[in-house]
Amino acid sequence: MERYIKDSVVLVRSIDPADTLFSDLDLLGKAIGDSRFVMLGEQDHGDSRTFLAKCRIIKYLHEKLGFDVLAFESDFYALNKVWDSISLNPSQIGSAIINNVFKVWTQCQQFKPVVQYLADQYQGNNRLQLAGFDNQLVGEYSEKNLGSNLSNYISGRGISFARDEKNMNRLKNTLKSVHTFFYSGKYIKSDSSMQMFADLGSMVNIIIEQLTSDYENLNSLNMQTLLSLKAISMQMTYSLNKDYFLADSVRDKQMASNLRWLCEYKYPKQKIIVWAANSHIAKSDSKLLKKKFAKPSSMGYLFTSDPVMRDKTYIIGFTGLQGETGRITSSHKYTIPKPEKNGIESWLGDKMVLYGFVDFKVFRQRNAANNESFNMRYINWISVKLPWHNIYDGVFYIKDMTACQ
Repeated sequence: MERYIKDSVVLVRSIDPADTLFSDLDLLGKAIGDSRFVMLGEQDHGDSRTFLAKCRIIKYLHEKLGFDVLAFESDFYALNKVWDSISLNPSQIGSAIINNVFKVWTQCQQFKPVVQYLADQYQGNNRLQLAGFDNQLVGEYSEKNLGSNLSNYISGRGISFARDEKNMNRLKNTLKSVHTFFYSGKYIKSDSSMQMFADLGSMVNIIIEQLTSDYENLNSLNMQTLLSLKAISMQMTYSLNKDYFLADSVRDKQMASNLRWLCEYKYPKQKIIVWAANSHIAKSDSKLLKKKFAKPSSMGYLFTSDPVMRDKTYIIGFTGLQGETGRITSSHKYTIPKPEKNGIESWLGDKMVLYGFVDFKVFRQRNAANNESFNMRYINWISVKLPWHNIYDGVFYIKDMTACQ
């Protein structure tokens, strides 16, 4: 594996989003081929230079390979609704993005080129659509509109739950309390918080059961939103009980479902770029990771468990050698530890690579039986020894990392 990585790494000239001479990305494009879905990861949500690199890759995918949707690890309901609602008022594009994509990105200066690019393309002839797939419905649009919009939908379907005014008021008040809880930033277990998520789950289960009797409801945005709310109730119940493995498992499963819905129902013919953490996009199941890293089966693994989706998907993990990182939403910055020996970071460090891309998919095609494990950083810059060529289709390497500003 060391020889393959050192011999096949493709040098990338720049990660500057303003550099639109894309010839250095052509081999990355060749590796992606006719894939309909490309997933772009990151080690930490504070990796500013990864954001720049991903922005440049997004421009390339959109302008050269025809990708026309950018889906974020952010509020499923808010981003899908707000993007449709601004069609008559393009001046709202910037605020729609900033207020509904998670703040770990939108408050970072190095994310601004993404916002600007989406705004520019929206008002041009080659629009890049925006979507979300996270079941954590905490965007501004959801906070302001989810309760009333969902109530109107439920009432319009004529189910028995909606005919009781007490039920509807209870649903609206619970959703309001959930948003207040999330916006407080203090996820503290208490009798009231546990009861709140239990109430949310029980109401949503009743609503889903009553709606499923009508086939027209099954694949609607509102039904998918209700399933996301059900996942929130389960995820937060596990999380408040400090069972983070099960909490993460619920979230990744629902994100995979939401992404599948986007691909099949909202954008059935479009090519989609996915922006998320390495841990969510990796094709790793809980059995593979349990001895090394306690993480559940990832969104990427669940999404590509379907052979049709697997054949249409190219997943790129991001890593690097050294530097500093830290989320803009936290005062904590940390120095990236030295890489492990016998790993991709140390091998590319030996070659003095500044920016580079390694295609694992072609290696698998030539070496189908190879299951060699080697070190690579997984999330939060922690190295894990696994057969990474089977977990990612490719890896983008950035030698020096900096924290968000």
